[in-house]
Amino acid sequence: MGFCQFTFTDGSGTNRPLRLAEAEAWIGAALATARALQEYDRELLPATLDPEPLARAEHLHEQWSAWFEEAQVLVRLIREKLSPSQCAGLAGFHDLRIQAARAAAIIQVPPREEAVRLMKIRSGEIETIPLDIARERERLAKLRAEQ
Repeated sequence: MGFCQFTFTDGSGTNRPLRLAEAEAWIGAALATARALQEYDRELLPATLDPEPLARAEHLHEQWSAWFEEAQVLVRLIREKLSPSQCAGLAGFHDLRIQAARAAAIIQVPPREEAVRLMKIRSGEIETIPLDIARERERLAKLRAEQ
C-alpha cells in the first residue's frame, strides 16, 4: 500500500506539528486506496473453493488487511497530533473511520472460511447472512452511535 509511509519530524528528528492540509492529504490518499480496493469487492467472497477465485479473494483480503493497519496508524497519528475539534473538522476523517470499520469486518473472516459458509448457505445447509456482513453492520452501528 504505502499511503502511510511518513513521519512528522523536522530534519533533526524532532516531532513537528501536523498541518491540517497534510492530514487531509493523507486521509484523501487512504480513502482513494480504499475506493480502488472496493472496485474488486465482488471478488472478496468466492462462492467456490476453486483455486483461481480463492487466490484472488485471499490476495484482496491481504490488501484490505494492509490497508486497515495503515489506516489505524493514520487515525492514531491524527488523533495524537490534532485536537478533537480539529479532527472533527478534517475533510474525510469520519469517512476514513467508517472505511476502517468496514475493512476490520472484511478481514475478520478468511476467504476460504467465507467460501465454505457461502456454499453451505447456497445449498440450504444453513440459513444465515455471512458473518462479515453481520459484523460490518454491527461496527457501523457502533460508529454511528459514537457520533
